[in-house]
Amino acid sequence: MAAEHGAKHLLLLSRRGEDAPGATELTAELAALGTKATITACDTA
Repeated sequence: MAAEHGAKHLLLLSRRGEDAPGATELTAELAALGTKATITACDTA
């Protein structure tokens, strides 16, 4: 995982963005590793 290798900031994309199931928990886990996460809604189709 990038956070475990020292990533300072991750941009995470999903169709539902912050409303995706588990997004809040994932952001908290990454913060505990010292990584800021930005979760953004994006349709890559």
